[in-house]
Amino acid sequence: MTRERELLDRAVGVQPPLTLDFDAIEAIGKRAVQRRSRLMATGAVVAISAIALGGAVLMTRPSVPEVTPGSAPVTVEPTTREIAYCYRTADLTSTAPYHHIPVGVSNGDAAGAINEICAAIWTEDQYQWSSRGPGASPPPLVSCVLTTTAVEPQAGAVESGAVAVFPGDIHTCSSLGLPVAKL
Repeated sequence: MTRERELLDRAVGVQPPLTLDFDAIEAIGKRAVQRRSRLMATGAVVAISAIALGGAVLMTRPSVPEVTPGSAPVTVEPTTREIAYCYRTADLTSTAPYHHIPVGVSNGDAAGAINEICAAIWTEDQYQWSSRGPGASPPPLVSCVLTTTAVEPQAGAVESGAVAVFPGDIHTCSSLGLPVAKL
């Protein structure tokens, strides 16, 4: 057997016996656990900070005051300018097709351009709103600011704080419980 063992050792090469350094292995595992703990603690701090910052932003976002339907007109600036709406009638609960049309513009200030856009929609009769057909003058239009209470019946179809243009005058806004838009 000795001769066979000697031939095998020459062919394969003599390998030293396997030894393990358990202290080194435990130290590596301990460092990995510490890194994970620090990473989780950092992640928790970042998450809590993000939640607190988000809450602060929501708390500081200006809200649109609620108006009692039929009260004296109140004028406020819209809190959302990226989107605005043109309405066919002074009705916030209608489910008729094309009753309200959302409008956005390339410069991001739909609120600033909404009066002209709605007047053009009425003049061109794009949605068959005018009983007199294309080319007719638009009815008197008024810009109101949608409130949280006003948008609830529409189930998220419009955004609170955005400008909505209705046929009518400033009393139309107050009859709907909306403030007049200060544009």
